[in-house]
Amino acid sequence: MRFIDKIKANFSQQSFFGIEAYEDKGMSLFSYVELIKVNDELELKSHKGGISFEELISLIPRRTQVGIVLNGNYVLTKSVQEKKKGDEQYINAAFPNTDLGAFYYEIYKGRPTNYISICRQNKLKSIVADFEKYQLPVTTMSLGNTIASILIDINLDHKVSSTNAKIDTSGNNFEIEKGTVVPENYDFEGVKLDSSEVLSFCSALNMYFQSFGSRNNFRPILEGQNRYLSQLQYNYYMPRLSLGLIFLALVINTILYFDYTEKVEPLQVYDISFKSRLLELDELEQEVTRLENITDKIGNQSAEQTIFYVNEILKHIPLEIVLSEFLYQPVSKSIKKGEDLELVENEIQIKGDTSTNESLSKWLLQLEQLEWIEDIIITDFKNDGKEGQFEISLKLKRS
Repeated sequence: MRFIDKIKANFSQQSFFGIEAYEDKGMSLFSYVELIKVNDELELKSHKGGISFEELISLIPRRTQVGIVLNGNYVLTKSVQEKKKGDEQYINAAFPNTDLGAFYYEIYKGRPTNYISICRQNKLKSIVADFEKYQLPVTTMSLGNTIASILIDINLDHKVSSTNAKIDTSGNNFEIEKGTVVPENYDFEGVKLDSSEVLSFCSALNMYFQSFGSRNNFRPILEGQNRYLSQLQYNYYMPRLSLGLIFLALVINTILYFDYTEKVEPLQVYDISFKSRLLELDELEQEVTRLENITDKIGNQSAEQTIFYVNEILKHIPLEIVLSEFLYQPVSKSIKKGEDLELVENEIQIKGDTSTNESLSKWLLQLEQLEWIEDIIITDFKNDGKEGQFEISLKLKRS
């Protein structure tokens, strides 16, 4: 394989991990199926059902994107026979008086029945955050058993059981029957799985075919996870690629230099030049290592802590205030060649605009009540009538 082909293979998705997360008898369990692409075909590489989260993450390589299906007690699913005009009408028909601000929903319009599934936002966000801790971005997700409809799209005519329902995809129809299920084994054109792995298999298929069609309100999470995936790939591959290119350039330069000096300079000059080039190579490798450490230091800041602080601060912010900058543990000074990166630990810097000075004062009083904030310093404030621009520094208590 050519060098450029190897680079392309590293950046393209070759493995497709579908995961079902559900709760059984008060325990959080997971099932997964890994499909791999071989000559434009999908083959089963590994699978396992009913395992703990710790065992699951030990089976998946870091920086691998995954697709999850939330099911069981995490999700409520109801059916609606008649067609509705909009998402809210479907949800009100299935779950009257539901506060959509607290739930994520997914609507699957099937034949002949429509299915509406809801899940609490904090549960879905918590599961996504757990995967993110182990550098596993969640790039596709679904709620309940409706992901099994992808079997229709790829012409797999089956009556199957999942962990908590019987599913009929025969005759281009799609029906879900909740209730007690009997574990069974299935053969999907050579892919042999049991009923606890059916939804994981469907999620992995959807990562490849991208054909599952539903309406939902968790698109912002998926967009954020795709950005996180790009960041992981960049931080991992770019320093290594840069080092490889630098080394290749030095090798080519050294070869040309050797060829020239052999013809025009004495052997002693040739030896001195060679040692000088090796010294330059060593210095460049040290510089690349230093830059890689800086990148790792920035990237290793706790995503969980950052998400917590952002969430706690923003949920108290009044509508009259708009933030323009939010820095957690900012760089203390500009990065200069040969110097290490220094971060201002236990500090958050915030800039923004306020339409009323009163709203800013009330917000700062609310922030002072947060037990993890030690002090609030207003570093800058520009007042133009009733409106103003501000900069504040939050000193955090040491954990």
